Amino acid sequence: MYQLIATDLDGTLLNGEHQISEYTLQTITRLYQQNVKFLIATGRHYIDVRPIADQFDFPMYLITSNGARVHNKQGEVLFRADLTSQEIDPFWIFLLTTHYIAIFTMKITGTLNKKTNMSARLINIQALIIS
Repeated sequence: MYQLIATDLDGTLLNGEHQISEYTLQTITRLYQQNVKFLIATGRHYIDVRPIADQFDFPMYLITSNGARVHNKQGEVLFRADLTSQEIDPFWIFLLTTHYIAIFTMKITGTLNKKTNMSARLINIQALIIS
C-alpha cells in the first residue's frame, strides 16, 4: 500500500470542469482512512488552493507557488523560499510597477502589478510584453 499520494490540480485531481468529482473525493477519503497521507503540489498560490483542500475533512500539506511555499491546511506557512529584492532583475521590477500585459509560457495571462505573488510568477517564466 502507498504511504503518500501527492497530486497536482489541473488535469489530475480536478476534472474538466475544474472540480473534484464525488468519486475522487470519496476515494481519497477512503485512502486517508487507511493511513495513506495526501498532499497537493501545484504552481498555484495558496489562496487558490485552500478552497479545494477544504473539501477534504482531514489534514494535509499544500505545496504551492511552484514549491516556493508549504502550508498546512490551517494556513500556517511551514516553508518559504521567497526571492529577495536583490534577486529580482530590474526588468521584473519594471513589469511589477507598470500596467503592461505579460503573456507567460506557463499559460498565465494577465496584468502584473505590485499585488502579484512574485514567488509564484518568477519561476521558469518567459514573457512577451504588450503595451
